[in-house]
Amino acid sequence: MQSTVVADVFAWWNIPSGTHGTFSGKGTRFGNSSIIKEKDDPSCTLKLTFVEKQLKVQFSGCNRQNLTDDFSGNYNQLTLRTHGTYRTRPAKTYFHKYPRLTKTRKNYLRKGTQVQVDIENIVDDRWVYVNYRDNMGKVSSGYILWSDLGQ
Repeated sequence: MQSTVVADVFAWWNIPSGTHGTFSGKGTRFGNSSIIKEKDDPSCTLKLTFVEKQLKVQFSGCNRQNLTDDFSGNYNQLTLRTHGTYRTRPAKTYFHKYPRLTKTRKNYLRKGTQVQVDIENIVDDRWVYVNYRDNMGKVSSGYILWSDLGQ
């Protein structure tokens, strides 16, 4: 059965080309694959194929300044966590210097503090990097546990 697929891709990783790219388009799904054409450049296509917990990505005919060959390949699912607005749940949510339980920083967030989680700061299913600006303009940042956040 055919169905329409809409894709908005922002690719930004520590890759050999040291670049990023965007892709936005529409296409059709056939089984576990989709062929999507870029809305501004129909010669630029994206083929997505789901194989178990991997996503096989193949860009073709795309402007090298926009999307390089570096972005084609197999990607593993790292987390089911998503970006968005969250609130802290414990009385005190401490920042950590690294995504591990050692090296807790002195600064913390009080219960119910609203924080914004950006997709590029999601580490895994356990940790997220947060930048928080208080009412006085002071910025606190560090890694916090996902288990300390709720929506």
